[in-house]
Amino acid sequence: MVEEVKRKVPAYSSSRQVSHGIMESSSEWAIWSKSQIASCIAQCATCFWCCRPEHLHSTDRENLLRLNLLCTVFALAQTGTGIFLIFVLFFMGGTSDAAVGEVTNEQESDNQMKRDFLAPNMWNLVGSTVLLGIIGFFISAFGLYYRRSVRNVDILGSLRYYWFMVWIIPIELFFAITLFDYHRVTEVWVVHWWATGEFTWFREQFCSEGTANGKCNGPELYIDEWCINQYNSTDCGAIQDNAQMYMMATSYIFFTINAVWALILTIFLYLAHRLLENILTTPIIRESTSKNLPIWLILPILGCIYTGATLMLSPTAIFFNVGIELKWIAVTYLVSAGTFFITAALGWGIANVPIMSAAHKRRQLFAVHLFICTVVLTIISVSAIFCASLIYSSTFLDLDLSSEEVSLIACKIDTAESCSGCNKDNDGTLSIPVCPEWSEDDVVKVICTQLKQSAILAAIFFIYALSAMQFGFILRKHIKAYQVDYV
Repeated sequence: MVEEVKRKVPAYSSSRQVSHGIMESSSEWAIWSKSQIASCIAQCATCFWCCRPEHLHSTDRENLLRLNLLCTVFALAQTGTGIFLIFVLFFMGGTSDAAVGEVTNEQESDNQMKRDFLAPNMWNLVGSTVLLGIIGFFISAFGLYYRRSVRNVDILGSLRYYWFMVWIIPIELFFAITLFDYHRVTEVWVVHWWATGEFTWFREQFCSEGTANGKCNGPELYIDEWCINQYNSTDCGAIQDNAQMYMMATSYIFFTINAVWALILTIFLYLAHRLLENILTTPIIRESTSKNLPIWLILPILGCIYTGATLMLSPTAIFFNVGIELKWIAVTYLVSAGTFFITAALGWGIANVPIMSAAHKRRQLFAVHLFICTVVLTIISVSAIFCASLIYSSTFLDLDLSSEEVSLIACKIDTAESCSGCNKDNDGTLSIPVCPEWSEDDVVKVICTQLKQSAILAAIFFIYALSAMQFGFILRKHIKAYQVDYV
């Protein structure tokens, strides 16, 4: 919970007023410029909503209220997209065609695939879209709840809204960037999940009329033979390929539009965050940050733990499933979580231990130096993850995997049970996996997409670490200037 700052707060300032002596000139100009940008967007959006010109004001508070409403509208649309996907995949899905393969205990198999589908995997773009929908719900709910705090000049409520935006903006940005399908992993998803029950609605939309559960739903490897045996025809492959091609094109457009929409929402949230920071003034933000540093660092701590555990333990993780030298990336994420935790603990101690004497001041300076050193170690670890993820994502494109490695990775990734030879022993281990349905190109696309997501996360955590180091130097400067000896 955000600590209440007990001090007199100046009245809300206009976006055209300049702070007096609070910031350096360059920082002051940057914030003033962002405030003007936010003001322009808020006023244009309000005019677009047919408000009368005489109702337009230029105060930061009024602009923040308009941006808040604009963020709420965008977030609700984002939530609607997530609800649409959940409804289509899990409530409108039927059952797959029995002719595709033998299915035992079909209902339990469908339930297991749905659980695996919702499990973290860092490559399926549908999961990112659904999570963006959940995030959009929280953005809209918190935005509407804290409008009263902004309107009524409630400093405590405004601080809580400020910290909510500090938390949510990096998450929104991450999932927005993940939806740009640079490695075209959507093709893997469409082809290998095509025959599942969750794709029933999609097959009905993109297949020729009357073929959704017939000619347009054949097995990948022997569709021509299957088509002759079932329908005495040879056009099943062409029908299915054409439908999949249309769905891939539609999916790329859908995911790209959602990515751009989420990026626009991220920009609006960032501008609203800067307006709120300008309203609350730097001294209040600085004091609140010193008291709530552990809360602020919870996000990178949990993010590093989540990513490291996902890359190690998720059913669709590949970093620990083959003999490829990528295991250290997952381990380094967990190490980074530890260094972030130490940083948060040191920050809490520095903020809550008063300086009563020169000895206390020396101990505080030592703690601050230890804080900065820990942040430096964190920066080194997340930088290593970022560089390695980018390098591996490019070198994997030219990597020759053996058929055994391809089959092993495919059997781990494939929760749609499209692989025909992923047999498990009684102890649950794979025995000589064979997956001719998955090509090496399919596997490489999944690996490179996971590495791309890893690089994005590492970049976000790098920004967190840099901000923590900047705050550490500010603390060091203030403690060194603190006077404890008097005549």
